[in-house]
Amino acid sequence: MACVLALSCSSSNTEKAPVAVNTPTAETGAPVSTEPAIDGATRGPSTEILFHRGAAPVLTGWEETPEKLSSSYCLECHRETHGEWQQGMHAQAWTSPIFQRAYEFESHDWCVNCHAPLSQNRQGAEPWSKEGINCAVCHVREGRILGVRAFDGEGGKSHEVVATPYLGTSAFCAECHEFNFPESFAHTVTYSDQPMQHTYSEWLGSGRERCQECHYSGHKLLGPHNEEWMREQFSDYQVEALDDQRLHVRFRIARRGHVTPTGDLFRSLVFVLSADKARTKLLYEKRWGRFFGTGWTKPNQISTHAMKRNSGLGPEQDSVSLTLDTPPTGPLYGALIFYYHDPFFAGEGKGRDQGSSLTLWVDRLR
Repeated sequence: MACVLALSCSSSNTEKAPVAVNTPTAETGAPVSTEPAIDGATRGPSTEILFHRGAAPVLTGWEETPEKLSSSYCLECHRETHGEWQQGMHAQAWTSPIFQRAYEFESHDWCVNCHAPLSQNRQGAEPWSKEGINCAVCHVREGRILGVRAFDGEGGKSHEVVATPYLGTSAFCAECHEFNFPESFAHTVTYSDQPMQHTYSEWLGSGRERCQECHYSGHKLLGPHNEEWMREQFSDYQVEALDDQRLHVRFRIARRGHVTPTGDLFRSLVFVLSADKARTKLLYEKRWGRFFGTGWTKPNQISTHAMKRNSGLGPEQDSVSLTLDTPPTGPLYGALIFYYHDPFFAGEGKGRDQGSSLTLWVDRLR
C-alpha cells in the first residue's frame, strides 16, 4: 500500500466486513466479498483483489518492461509523492533490519510476497529489488495505472488513471495486514483458522476512521517504525506518590481504531518500574500484548499458533492508570517501552531480538 491516496471522507467507519476475512481460501488466502467503497461504489468480487496475503507475488502487467517497475520511473512526474513514499514504512518493508533478522530466522517466499511483492524481486538484480512496497506494487495491474479517482491523461500528455476507489478503503490495507497462520508452504500456501494478524477485524468494531486517516501523511506511511510518530501516540505522563509505599502512574493514548499493540507477532507495550536507571533491578512489569499457546492438532502435528489471551489496550481505552506498591525508600525509575519483538511473548528468554524496542518514556519517579 505504498501509494494509497489520502482522501477526505466521513470520519466514521462505514465499511462492512468481508466474508471469511479470517478464513482466507487455501489457494490464495484472499477473502471473497463485496464492500462499499468511499464514494458509494462497490468493491468487486475476488478477481479484483489486488494482493493474495503472501500466497503469490504481485503481477503488474509490466513484467516485460521491468525498468517501469522501479519507483524511479514515477519520480520525474511525481517527485513530491516519491519523496513522501521514501520516508514511509513501505519503502523500508524489505530493508528493515527488524524484518531482515526475522527473515534470516525463517525464510519463505511467503514473506517475500508481502515485503517485496513484485514477482521478480527474489532475483535481487533489478534496480527496484530493495524498494519493498513501491508505486507499481499498489498502482499497476494488467498494465493499467490505478488510482482512487479516474484521470483521462489530458489527451495523451500524461498517463491515464483507472478509477479504483477500493485503494482508499481499510479493506485494501487488510489484504496485507489481516491473515491467518500458514498451515503449509507445500506447492501453494494454505492457511489455518487461527488469525496471525487481525488488525482489520479490530478496526471494524471500533467505529473509527479509515486506516489512512491516521497512518498516512500524503504518501508517507506512518506507524510503529517511525519513532517520532510512535512517541506522539503516548502523552501526558503523570506520577503521584500516594504515600511512602504507593505510587500512581497515568498516561494517555492517542485515538486509534485497533488494539495496542497490533500487527506483527510478539509486539508488546511494557511499563517497567525499577530501582535503578539501567533497569537491572526490576520491581514491577506490566505487559500488554498477545499470548499464544497450543491450538489445532492433527496426527503427528501440534500447532502453538493459537492466541490464548490478548491483554492489549482496546481502541475505546484512551488512558492507562497504574497504582503500584513500592519500597518505602530508595530511588524509583519508570519507563514505557514498545517491543517490536518481545522475547517474553516469543518464549525465548533473552532471545535473538532482545534489542528490538523503542523507549517511549523514561523518568526518575523518586
